[in-house]
Amino acid sequence: MHSKIIQKAIENNLFTLYYQPRINLHTNKIESAEALIRIEDKNGLIMPSEFIKSAEESGDIIEIDRWVFNRLVEDSRYISMMSSEDLTISFNVSSTHFTQPLFIEDLENIFNFTIDFSSKFEIELTEYALIHNIKDAISKMDRLKKHGFKISIDDFGIGYSSLLSLKDFPIDTIKIDKAFIDDIQNNAKTVKIIESIIYLCKKLDLKVVAEGVETVEQVTWLYENECDEIQGYYYSEPLPIDKFVKFVKAVNRLDSKNSYIVWNQKYSINNYAFDTHHMIIAGILNKLYEELKNQEMLQKTEVDAYFSLLDRYVDIHFEAEEKFMRDMDYPGTDSHIKAHQEFKKLLDKFSKNLSLSSKKNSYKLFMMLKEWFLKHELIMDKKFMLYYNAR
Repeated sequence: MHSKIIQKAIENNLFTLYYQPRINLHTNKIESAEALIRIEDKNGLIMPSEFIKSAEESGDIIEIDRWVFNRLVEDSRYISMMSSEDLTISFNVSSTHFTQPLFIEDLENIFNFTIDFSSKFEIELTEYALIHNIKDAISKMDRLKKHGFKISIDDFGIGYSSLLSLKDFPIDTIKIDKAFIDDIQNNAKTVKIIESIIYLCKKLDLKVVAEGVETVEQVTWLYENECDEIQGYYYSEPLPIDKFVKFVKAVNRLDSKNSYIVWNQKYSINNYAFDTHHMIIAGILNKLYEELKNQEMLQKTEVDAYFSLLDRYVDIHFEAEEKFMRDMDYPGTDSHIKAHQEFKKLLDKFSKNLSLSSKKNSYKLFMMLKEWFLKHELIMDKKFMLYYNAR
């Protein structure tokens, strides 16, 4: 991308941050997220793959990093306040910036270390950023740790210093590169490598995060092999901050005393990947129910926002489930897909009633959505998982 476009984005504040949730496989909660930069262009979002390399070559990356630091300070306060959650927010730092003599000073000038750390921060560094001057890198990382930052090694396994990273650097988290995760189902050697990474990290008391997780098979394998957190499109694409906050509120409050559906008292279909999909849908249904009640009482409501999340997440779940059924040659696939289509019709009716502001009919349709979900999960999905577990 031409440097003039990047300069325009800097001068006109055209950058924005999206947040991709990281699901904790032990708690089924969102406890972390990665901040990902975008440029808001008149024709749509420009992804970092289209401008980061050019920014590094021109030196503009340092100014972009500073913009990210400033926005993170604002966003982290907003996320903490609106979600009532103390999340760890990770963000990438370029190797170009990290190796600069004034890198730490840049952070110190932006982050207020007595206020901003009510929301925790984790700096993601690539192995490439660390190998040029190992002594200087360790010194900077030690200073970062004293300020309260957590440190993760991003894209772990594709550089040349992996074991050295584990041995010498003061790090908290290892993020296994997507290239390894993609190969879980196809390459026995890759599986052994990932098993070894997880084993070493456990011995060294490091958190392990799998990046780029996209399939039920990957989720199931990572859960069974004690990976700590998962990040990827299987659970959620990167979200703008408002949608991210709502997603966190829906997922993390599922088992609170105010929950309409309490997951751990009612459901388990013995497959972690789909069970968590169902759990998240139940969480969004809880929030939708809460907002409908607020609407009836004429309180400020976000029915549309939570319905949009529900509609999007149902699509994610149905697509993953239907593909998995076909791959498993499940004999009930056609009837299962037909049931999914019926639910999508109910969602469409619900959407139309929302636009017509028909409170009574909207609430009635919501009850139909809820009953469909419960019966489908307990009967049809349970039947499929019994078939799967018997194989």
